[in-house]
Amino acid sequence: MQATITINLDNAAFEAPQGNELARILLNLAHKISNVEFGVNPYDDQFILRDINGNKVGSFVVTTDSTSSS
Repeated sequence: MQATITINLDNAAFEAPQGNELARILLNLAHKISNVEFGVNPYDDQFILRDINGNKVGSFVVTTDSTSSS
Protein backbone atom coordinates (compact mmCIF):
# COMPACT_ATOMS: atom_id res chain seq x y z
CA MET A 1 0.00 0.00 0.00
CA GLN A 2 1.27 3.48 -0.83
CA ALA A 3 0.02 7.00 -0.06
CA THR A 4 0.77 9.83 -2.47
CA ILE A 5 0.17 13.52 -1.74
CA THR A 6 0.43 16.00 -4.61
CA ILE A 7 0.00 19.74 -3.99
CA ASN A 8 0.52 22.56 -6.52
CA LEU A 9 1.79 25.70 -4.75
CA ASP A 10 1.45 27.98 -7.80
CA ASN A 11 -1.58 30.10 -6.91
CA ALA A 12 -2.51 33.16 -4.86
CA ALA A 13 -3.38 31.20 -1.70
CA PHE A 14 0.30 30.27 -1.38
CA GLU A 15 1.70 33.79 -1.31
CA ALA A 16 4.43 34.26 1.30
CA PRO A 17 4.67 32.64 3.69
CA GLN A 18 3.70 29.54 1.71
CA GLY A 19 3.97 27.31 4.76
CA ASN A 20 0.82 28.69 6.35
CA GLU A 21 -1.54 27.51 3.61
CA LEU A 22 0.35 24.26 3.09
CA ALA A 23 0.12 23.50 6.81
CA ARG A 24 -3.61 24.27 6.80
CA ILE A 25 -4.20 21.85 3.91
CA LEU A 26 -2.11 19.09 5.50
CA LEU A 27 -3.81 19.50 8.89
CA ASN A 28 -7.21 19.32 7.20
CA LEU A 29 -6.09 16.15 5.40
CA ALA A 30 -4.81 14.66 8.65
CA HIS A 31 -8.21 15.19 10.26
CA LYS A 32 -9.99 13.60 7.28
CA ILE A 33 -7.86 10.45 7.27
CA SER A 34 -7.38 9.99 11.02
CA ASN A 35 -10.11 7.33 11.33
CA VAL A 36 -10.03 5.86 7.81
CA GLU A 37 -9.41 2.16 7.20
CA PHE A 38 -7.70 2.22 3.80
CA GLY A 39 -8.56 -0.47 1.28
CA VAL A 40 -12.07 -1.04 2.69
CA ASN A 41 -14.07 1.71 0.96
CA PRO A 42 -12.60 3.05 -2.31
CA TYR A 43 -14.13 6.48 -1.62
CA ASP A 44 -11.91 6.78 1.48
CA ASP A 45 -8.74 6.06 -0.49
CA GLN A 46 -8.61 9.42 -2.29
CA PHE A 47 -9.28 13.04 -1.42
CA ILE A 48 -9.18 16.26 -3.41
CA LEU A 49 -7.11 18.93 -1.66
CA ARG A 50 -8.40 22.51 -1.83
CA ASP A 51 -6.86 25.84 -0.90
CA ILE A 52 -8.52 28.39 1.39
CA ASN A 53 -10.34 29.84 -1.65
CA GLY A 54 -11.86 26.46 -2.57
CA ASN A 55 -9.63 25.86 -5.58
CA LYS A 56 -8.40 22.32 -6.24
CA VAL A 57 -4.65 22.32 -5.60
CA GLY A 58 -3.89 18.65 -5.27
CA SER A 59 -4.82 15.16 -4.22
CA PHE A 60 -4.22 12.41 -1.70
CA VAL A 61 -4.40 8.85 -3.02
CA VAL A 62 -3.79 5.48 -1.39
CA THR A 63 -2.99 2.68 -3.81
CA THR A 64 -2.81 -1.01 -3.09
CA ASP A 65 -0.91 -1.86 -6.26
CA SER A 66 1.39 -4.71 -5.28
CA THR A 67 3.87 -3.75 -8.02
CA SER A 68 4.62 -0.28 -6.59
CA SER A 69 8.11 0.07 -5.14
CA SER A 70 8.88 1.25 -1.60
